[in-house]
Amino acid sequence: MSQNDLLMLAAVFTMIVISTQVSFVNFLNVRKFEAVPEEELTHQQKAVQTSPVVKVLGLDDHHESLADVRQATMRHNAEEVGKQFLLSEREVEVLSLYALGWTQKRVAEELFISPGTAHAHIKRIYAKTGLHSRQEILDYMEKYTS
Repeated sequence: MSQNDLLMLAAVFTMIVISTQVSFVNFLNVRKFEAVPEEELTHQQKAVQTSPVVKVLGLDDHHESLADVRQATMRHNAEEVGKQFLLSEREVEVLSLYALGWTQKRVAEELFISPGTAHAHIKRIYAKTGLHSRQEILDYMEKYTS
């Protein structure tokens, strides 16, 4: 191994150690400031909490839960299906909840409609799409929506 190779290896190793230390220090700073109320933080402390490293490591408190992401994705997919099959806005709302696995009763409670109305919306969704089950709806969404 030549001296140039050793020098290059030393430089790469040094950069790895430095970046690890920076990440670790950011991690410690975020954890240290979590217990302090927002109004008492200095500008520099707030900057540490909102740094890109903090966001990449997932240390910020402003992240969506997996359930929120799943619900938003299903809403998007239902909107895409709604465009393809000319579903009404209410049918898209019903479809997004129904595709999440919610029962007709729970869909009705969430949307403040009667269970009979929820059932009617679901029947119309099936009629307009030509699909015959919740699983067919999910398969269609997976295959034809982005």
